[in-house]
Amino acid sequence: MINNRKVLFFIILLGVLIYFVYPINFSYADQENSQSTIGGITVEGLTRKQLQQTLQEAVTVWTSEPIVISGEGAMIQLNASAIQYDIEGTIATYETMTKKPWYAFWQSERTVHLPLQLTDNGGLKAEIEQVQTWVTDSTYDKALQQAANLASHEIEADIANIGTIDNERIALEIQPIPEGTMGLVNLIKALDGQILYPQQPFSLVATLGEQVNSANNEALNFIASMLYSVALHTNSDIYERVSQNRIPSYLEAGVEAAITRDGSNDLKFLNTTEHAMKLKMSLEGDQVKAEAYAPQQINKVTIHVTREYEIAPRIITRYSKELASGQQQVLEEGSPGLRVAVMRYTVDRVDPELISKDYYAPAHRIMLKSSQPPPAATSETTVTPPPLDLNGDGLADVDEDAMPIDEEDLPEGSYYDKGGKLITPKP
Repeated sequence: MINNRKVLFFIILLGVLIYFVYPINFSYADQENSQSTIGGITVEGLTRKQLQQTLQEAVTVWTSEPIVISGEGAMIQLNASAIQYDIEGTIATYETMTKKPWYAFWQSERTVHLPLQLTDNGGLKAEIEQVQTWVTDSTYDKALQQAANLASHEIEADIANIGTIDNERIALEIQPIPEGTMGLVNLIKALDGQILYPQQPFSLVATLGEQVNSANNEALNFIASMLYSVALHTNSDIYERVSQNRIPSYLEAGVEAAITRDGSNDLKFLNTTEHAMKLKMSLEGDQVKAEAYAPQQINKVTIHVTREYEIAPRIITRYSKELASGQQQVLEEGSPGLRVAVMRYTVDRVDPELISKDYYAPAHRIMLKSSQPPPAATSETTVTPPPLDLNGDGLADVDEDAMPIDEEDLPEGSYYDKGGKLITPKP
């Protein structure tokens, strides 16, 4: 009897030791799920062949959708099919963990929750690394964990400290505020501090949001032009820009832009550098200053505007009866039209890049003239009456009073004929 008690005590002690050495629940166990899972798929009671087929079908479905990672305004899509799953290795691990040792015959079936084993060739990590504002390693680990558990395709990136993003100023534009602008302050506040992420499209209308309704067209076009100039100098890829079709009082011809509230005209560009850029915009008295900063200096960019040719303005004449006869006024001075080409030069580019060609129609000179007729002309012409012939001899009568009294007063060789006519020989 005593020996039996000793044997029973030994068995109980051995069972306790085995329990602590081989616990039933593993680190992957989900206490709320009583059945074993692999990659979130319930596999309790499946044969090895069924297990292979079930997991392969689940992986095929999951990898058919892209992995979407987003954070701090940036977003990328990763090709999930680039992930290689080791289904056989996962099943082998599952069988090892669920197999009961011979000495634990009293234990129930073990419940485990395993992730799928997978490998990546580094392509996913390289894509995540392109976004400078993300912590690459931890974000990459999140993506792999979601893939291993066939969980959600949407992942929130871990954000890096972007305090160093404004180390170097890479673009600057300062322009006077044009007359007639309204709501400019709201637009500046909406853009100040915006982050321009690498390889991420930037839309001015989308970024301004509801603020487009708080400003008039003059303010919207002015801000669009300022930002367009900054984008050109940061070597950004401009893929949507609309001209104002007139030369404004600020910037050069060709370096201006226009947008509309409904987005039919927008300013869109792409940060083609490897670093995030920070936009700063502020009021400086009667001027607006726009700047772009980056962690390090980029290749120097130069913008050159070439005037291809000018078009002389026409003179348009209008008439008014309010002006006195002969008066005229200049209503509009007019200006010549232009055809310009905008070229961008960078250190790493052999040939310049043609950005745009813009045409600005001439502004015609408008004159206002009087419609009243000029005054009638007066004539002072003296009409000489025909000579008198009172004696009817066919000769003009001579005014004796106008004749010389003495022949001594006659010119040399002169004399009077019988009719009293003065004869003067020719020399």
